[in-house]
Amino acid sequence: MAYPQYLIVLAVTAGLDLFFSTFSILHMLLLEQWTNYLYFTKKVLKRRSSIGKMTSTRRALLDNFGDLACTLVAPMFTLSRHLVPAIQRRGLYNGAIDYTFHPVHVALSVIGIYLCFDVWYYIVHRMLHENPFLYRTVHKVHHEDVPVHVFITFKGKYIENILAASPGLTLWVIATLRLAGPNFWALLLPALTLIMEFNTAHSGFLDHPLLYAMSPLQYVVKALPTARPIAEEHEVHHLRVKKNYAPVFSFLDRLGGTHAPADLGKFATADVIENMHDDAKQGVKKEE
Repeated sequence: MAYPQYLIVLAVTAGLDLFFSTFSILHMLLLEQWTNYLYFTKKVLKRRSSIGKMTSTRRALLDNFGDLACTLVAPMFTLSRHLVPAIQRRGLYNGAIDYTFHPVHVALSVIGIYLCFDVWYYIVHRMLHENPFLYRTVHKVHHEDVPVHVFITFKGKYIENILAASPGLTLWVIATLRLAGPNFWALLLPALTLIMEFNTAHSGFLDHPLLYAMSPLQYVVKALPTARPIAEEHEVHHLRVKKNYAPVFSFLDRLGGTHAPADLGKFATADVIENMHDDAKQGVKKEE
């Protein structure tokens, strides 16, 4: 029995969406364990003290899954509409998809997805913050947790994630298909890398090369001009709200007058922070 093409496209869209959303949740859980290990072995620094109430923890995983799944519908549908007819004509392993690994193509595609995402995200993100009505009704929920933690990465209203992220990702899919063709690695690895980058941005730690050990392609982006130390500078955005709108590159914020570096003096190793917490329990007041 031959199924209508539109049903196959919808099924492939759902499958791709499920894959990337599940990957994001698994990476969150692994990143939590990895950053905790680095922190307690004094390899990375964390903000010295809690300055707000954490309202979501692992219980937010299902919310993250749903938020990312909605975000990915448009780019995955665009990809499926291109791939399904080609696969029906030529077969999955007979030229419809190129499985050759081209390092240059992959590196350029990684840079491309970051640029497409960052530029569009900056525009919408800034609008969501500087319009009081939009901030109060749409974006404020994402800022309920200070300091940040990995399980708030995609926390927000569905409409916010769709408006802020979907168009940039869809543009990247179209550009990649036109410039590199349906190359498996040039489409898969950049998408996974950006998901891991965004999770890392909400980890709450001072930037360190070891934070990216699970995602080597992130080092490609970190070598680019104006690539920001994302973990610490995105937390600045959550602290100061109207600063550092672009998550990956700082040039847009510098041009728009919204760039703010992190105060490195606010970060410390595990032993310092644990001592501060012990002193606080005993009623000893310490200055930060």
